[in-house]
Amino acid sequence: MPTIEAVQTHFASPPGARLRAMLMSINSVMEQDLYDETREQLDQAWGLVEEEGLPAMQLNALEAALAFVTRRTDEVQTYIDEALSEAPGYGDAYAIPGYFASITRRYSESGEFYQKAVEIEPTHWTAHLELGQNYLRLNKIDDGIRHVEISYEGDGFNPKTLNMMRLLDTFSANFVDLTFPDPPEGDGIPKLVLRLDRNEVDVLTPYAQELAEASMATFEERYNFPAKEPVIVEIFPNHEDFVVRSIGMPGVGILGVTFGYLFAMDSPTGHPDETYHWGTTLWHEMAHVYTVEATEHGVPRWYSEGISVYEEWNTGPIPGIKIPSYVLSFMAEGAFLPVAELDNGFMRPTYDEQVIVSYMQAGLIFQFISEEYGHDKIVDMLYQFVEGTDEVTAIETALGISDNEFDRHFKQYIDIEFGPLLSNLQIWQQDLQATMQAFAADNWEETIAAASRAIFTYPEYVEQDSPYIAKALAHSQLEQDDLKFETLETFWQLGGYSARALKELADAYIARGQQEEAINVFRDIHYVDPFDEETHGKLGDLLIELQQPHAALQEYLVGLALDPLDQATANYRVASAYKALNDSSQSMEYLMTALDIAPQFRPAQQLLLELSRAETNTQN
Repeated sequence: MPTIEAVQTHFASPPGARLRAMLMSINSVMEQDLYDETREQLDQAWGLVEEEGLPAMQLNALEAALAFVTRRTDEVQTYIDEALSEAPGYGDAYAIPGYFASITRRYSESGEFYQKAVEIEPTHWTAHLELGQNYLRLNKIDDGIRHVEISYEGDGFNPKTLNMMRLLDTFSANFVDLTFPDPPEGDGIPKLVLRLDRNEVDVLTPYAQELAEASMATFEERYNFPAKEPVIVEIFPNHEDFVVRSIGMPGVGILGVTFGYLFAMDSPTGHPDETYHWGTTLWHEMAHVYTVEATEHGVPRWYSEGISVYEEWNTGPIPGIKIPSYVLSFMAEGAFLPVAELDNGFMRPTYDEQVIVSYMQAGLIFQFISEEYGHDKIVDMLYQFVEGTDEVTAIETALGISDNEFDRHFKQYIDIEFGPLLSNLQIWQQDLQATMQAFAADNWEETIAAASRAIFTYPEYVEQDSPYIAKALAHSQLEQDDLKFETLETFWQLGGYSARALKELADAYIARGQQEEAINVFRDIHYVDPFDEETHGKLGDLLIELQQPHAALQEYLVGLALDPLDQATANYRVASAYKALNDSSQSMEYLMTALDIAPQFRPAQQLLLELSRAETNTQN
């Protein structure tokens, strides 16, 4: 970052050009949360303004922004008024602090700033756009659409505005809201709103509702914070639509974004490969709702992300610490940052992988605090951010040690927990590579041998390139069914979530008569791939056998919503579940549909006979 002196040297004249360069530099350092440096550069810029008699509106707006982000709220309006006294129609007097409120995730206050900006400068099209996006983040959909449209009418060539207009067309036409409980209890306000694409609502609703309600109950208890507004969960089947919804422009590889009581995320259809576990993403984002709202949006980025990762590992749908192999390499190189600088890893990464490395470090920090000091200390530290406390002070207050001592203790924890693995990391990576090479060459014995070595070194590794998967497939090729089953079972129990592997495990459990285990595996599959019709049919059949017709009906209805090729069987299954629930009217409706499709379908004919006899007996 160039210093003010360097800028002044480069722009020796005229003074206006020097001031513009200074203002650009001030914006840049404040975007990086470097508030002390911002203060220094502002002071130098004020010297130039006073010396040369230059306009000061933008400097006053930046002063207002700095006062806001450093929580000197009583000074904000004073600086804005100074800017407006110089230029009464200067919308940036509010829009500039509005921008900095937005990038520090204080969306409600950001919207208030932008609203005032467009009131005094109605043709400030960027402020209209940002105000519209903030309204959308606060679930004020109609107001959001109105201001985005105003921005488009005034400046139809802004790429961000164009993207938002295209998104809103999709949003309005394709998404539906479902509220829970329905109808709402007590004060009439729902606790949860699922906003889903109408083409996915019949498939995703039961699983998203189950996960959302379970996570809300978990975090309310663990962080002593009941939600004060409905939590809104938006799930997008198109990844680029989700990214535009989140930041206004496509092309960013994020999975979920939380704005407060509303968060948006990708549907499993937005990521057709098996690396995406949408259930974990929902759990992760819901944790953000509680940490962000409990601290009134004051929690540092790394702290909130770390708690979300920590909760993924400890309370989420696939518990267990999961660290990608490339992150282990950075751990071995000592790439973790001091805790006082960890936000830089998220906000100002210096290498491509640093954001994910920082996610893992933050999660491990909370794992360490929980194991060494207790989960309550995490909560104690969290609530200090309501008052604007920095993380160093929070650590000193809650844990009674300095940040430097904390860094030393955390390194000792990493050395104890991961030292043996990290010291043998190269050998483990070689065994992992040897597993893949042997598997590609159809060398099943060597695949098993190499995979066994890799598993011995790091048994908890269950990512998509896990040696467990190759080992199980090699056992299958050698017709070693018991060893294949044991390998897949261990993989699942450690939190492995490859849908293909779990489907084989579920079938093996069914063949062994272990129905409850098979049910649990099928339910885990749904949080990776709920769009597999065969899985729902098999699970529904198991639930019928165990006399759980309500749960079976849910699975059969989801399977039918997926428009399977065998419509007759799908409708028959729904009819059989309704019969088990003693709902003969609904049962007959689906049964007749099955028979219309396949008149000679024997199971359906048999069910029709049973329903007819029951009706006759009722009449007699």
